[in-house]
Amino acid sequence: MASIEKFLATKGHSVVGASARTHKDGYKGFKALLAAFSETYPPNSVTEEIEYHQAYPSISDLTLIPESLSIIMSPEFTRQEIADAIAAGV
Repeated sequence: MASIEKFLATKGHSVVGASARTHKDGYKGFKALLAAFSETYPPNSVTEEIEYHQAYPSISDLTLIPESLSIIMSPEFTRQEIADAIAAGV
């Protein structure tokens, strides 16, 4: 199975960097991934809801540990988000 097929077959997905601001890449990426994953969770410390989905302050606050993760944010924040995801068991 190709890598993308494995990725798309995962259960539970987190989109770090998801945004409620419709002009941002994090919003566009979250919307696109919602179409591919029935269980999609947006960690976002600024807003409580994105596209009618509850947002969580951080990945460690999610109600379940997702099997896959997308990070859509500036590179200077990515390293910390990866460390947080590993600590949360993603």
